Amino acid sequence: MKKILILAIPILSAALTFAQDQRMVSYGSFNWSPNSKWLAFDQTDITRPQRITYDTAVFIMHSDGSALKRLTGEGRSEFSPAFSHDGTTLLFGVYDDRASIYDLYSTSLDGSVTMRLTSGLHHAVDPQVSPDGRWIALSANTEELPDRNPQVFLMRAGGTEQHQLTSDLDASFHGPRWSPDGKRLVYYRVLRDNNQIWSMNADGTDKKLLSHDTSSFSPSWSADGRRILFTSIKDGKAQLYSMMTDGSDVKSQGIEGIEGQWSPNGKKIVYLAGRVPDMKVYVANADGSNAVKLLP
Repeated sequence: MKKILILAIPILSAALTFAQDQRMVSYGSFNWSPNSKWLAFDQTDITRPQRITYDTAVFIMHSDGSALKRLTGEGRSEFSPAFSHDGTTLLFGVYDDRASIYDLYSTSLDGSVTMRLTSGLHHAVDPQVSPDGRWIALSANTEELPDRNPQVFLMRAGGTEQHQLTSDLDASFHGPRWSPDGKRLVYYRVLRDNNQIWSMNADGTDKKLLSHDTSSFSPSWSADGRRILFTSIKDGKAQLYSMMTDGSDVKSQGIEGIEGQWSPNGKKIVYLAGRVPDMKVYVANADGSNAVKLLP
């Protein structure tokens, strides 16, 4: 499975170091419920009894790590979950290895009702529902150009009215995230070895470069919409930083880790920390203090 670019390389490099019969678990794609009480994420089990195999599924748990539950079934790769605006359903990506395509689905929180949302888009991943619940931002390719780099798209919550918001086919675009007021999107752009954070209006206009280096990714908004949290690699270390929405006033959060996401109530950060293949899931206070490990 071709998972989001940033984490694919460490997962694969770790897999190559496996001893016979070894198992590794990788986590990613964290998403908070609107009330900040639940976390959704994907978990990839990598095993090597004879050959390397991957099993990626969507899980949910309480924000303190309790009530862990696998939400999607076995037999296919399911990843990049996102809560609906009211917290009653989850969107997630599905990879069909027979057709070599990715599609978006939604499911109830008990997993009983599942519905396919996308048609005509390829490699549809990383959905994010707008605060008013009317729109979904995502990364995808078009049916006409299925093998080109993914772009940012917008579509209605039911999967209709698909609009392409970026059009630089030499670059790939990932991780679109809505501002709390629903007016702008922040995302990261990958061009060769350069990862940079951008923002734009929800209609695709007024694109602005925000990051000041070439190794920044996984942005998310603060609860008040005034700052953006992101990961940046400096001096060989991945750390969490925040900046104003115009890219100014960059500050360290005092956390070595990746994929940081502020909770909607502004009180917590969830992130990954450690060394591949031994990365752990942590939750800390918004200022980086009192980190607690949630998953081994």
